[in-house]
Amino acid sequence: MTVFGLAVRNLQFHHWRYLLALVIVCLAVCVGVASMAIDWHGHAVCHACLAAAPAGEVMTDAIGSHLHVGFGHSWALSTLIALPATLLGAAAILIALLLSVLEHAEDFSVLRALGWRRRRIVQIVAIEAACLAIAGSLLGLLLGRAAIAMLQGDPALGATVMSPSASALLLHGVIMAAAIGLIGSVYPALRACTAHPAQSLET
Repeated sequence: MTVFGLAVRNLQFHHWRYLLALVIVCLAVCVGVASMAIDWHGHAVCHACLAAAPAGEVMTDAIGSHLHVGFGHSWALSTLIALPATLLGAAAILIALLLSVLEHAEDFSVLRALGWRRRRIVQIVAIEAACLAIAGSLLGLLLGRAAIAMLQGDPALGATVMSPSASALLLHGVIMAAAIGLIGSVYPALRACTAHPAQSLET
């Protein structure tokens, strides 16, 4: 059986650990994406004032300067919110994959006894992590976009919510998915490939 086939076989999305990891990754990406739309420094209002101000007024430059600084601050705050969300998603994948590695320890030992290199074992775990991260991130992007649209439709909050471009949301989701999958797969992959075949069979 191929590396990809074994990884897909190990993935059991009906199992509680995979479902829980998928939900946590989805919510983590949703929070990270939604944080991009929050108007942390009121620069959406400044933008409206800037557009309405007559050309040549000194006030225009001041508002434009505040608008530029506001975008920088908002990006920094969005990153601070996305960082713990990313770590939470990575932790969920790490736990799910570690339990999977322990459950399939005998399978990995047999593969090692048959001559499989450690690199191929690592690839199995990496594919599992990638599938979880991609699936959770896609769901999180959809949920985050729906949350942004819902907040924009709220009369009380609509003025504080911006409309990030689709490319910006996609880039944010891809970065979070890559970070979640990479961080969450390192330790389980090392655990899967460093155990001695005979020692795994004994347990």
